[in-house]
Amino acid sequence: MKTVHVSAEREYDVVIDCNWHDEFLQVVAGRSRVAIVVSTALRSRISDLPSIDAEVHIFEIADGEEGKSVEMLESLWNHFG
Repeated sequence: MKTVHVSAEREYDVVIDCNWHDEFLQVVAGRSRVAIVVSTALRSRISDLPSIDAEVHIFEIADGEEGKSVEMLESLWNHFG
């Protein structure tokens, strides 16, 4: 596993080449609701989500420029709000 620290408008870490199931379980530990935003191309990769004691919502966005619209952002805002 490799972690790359990104420093842009805000700072965050990107985890590469990891067991995503384990990372997922660590990130959502203790949460009652979890939102996952995933592209259409990668949707099938999360079909085997580990079982957690939380309400899980999966939001699929279109690949490419189609997923980068104000309408898509507004849709996510409405769901998250």
